[in-house]
Amino acid sequence: MNIMHKLSGALLAASLCVGAAGVHAGTYHLTAITSGNWNSAGTRGATTLYQIGYNAKLPNKQTAFFEFNLTPVKGKTVTDATTLIPGSTDYDIEDYWPTPTANNTTDHFQFKVGIAPQGSDTLSQILTGNNSTTIYLDGGGDAGRNQDLGYGWVMDGLHAGFQFDTFHYNTARLQTEVNAGGDWVFWGCDRFDNAQNGGNAPVNYIWGSTSYNTGIILTITTSN
Repeated sequence: MNIMHKLSGALLAASLCVGAAGVHAGTYHLTAITSGNWNSAGTRGATTLYQIGYNAKLPNKQTAFFEFNLTPVKGKTVTDATTLIPGSTDYDIEDYWPTPTANNTTDHFQFKVGIAPQGSDTLSQILTGNNSTTIYLDGGGDAGRNQDLGYGWVMDGLHAGFQFDTFHYNTARLQTEVNAGGDWVFWGCDRFDNAQNGGNAPVNYIWGSTSYNTGIILTITTSN
């Protein structure tokens, strides 16, 4: 099941107040340590701004990364996981889908965003490297190299806070990272827009002026 839903004001406020790691009834809320971007030109952003997609101001395609410490769930058996990425007023979605997704039967303008695991590159390479299209492709730029853990459909409009399914595909890979504990990167990726499926190249981007904040939360539910 692909999950993406706008949080209620109360739930969003509660999520934004979570500390470095909280636990309740087998559910762990892990706050991101940092965030950032790699783009299709192989450049790592110099700030903690995160953007997913493409716009005229940043003409190279952008893939966001979010770092989390999984030590609080080390050795646990994961049964569910979602990622909360607070949004911003900087967005534009121009993909038109003749048949809307199941998210909303009336809104044809939607943008698919995937959440992928760290991939084949090291944490240090992702956080401190630069001038490498390989890292961009290994991370979130090429779905063939790094398949999504989960995904969500984003409708055009203000995104005050959304949760993405992060326990949908490749669940064993997330479990491997949880078994190891320590710091890991999760990628936010542009997936399956019309430009990738024979259409004209659209201008699709979300969270284009948002910087790292403690509201970026990875929630992991475990059975033990």
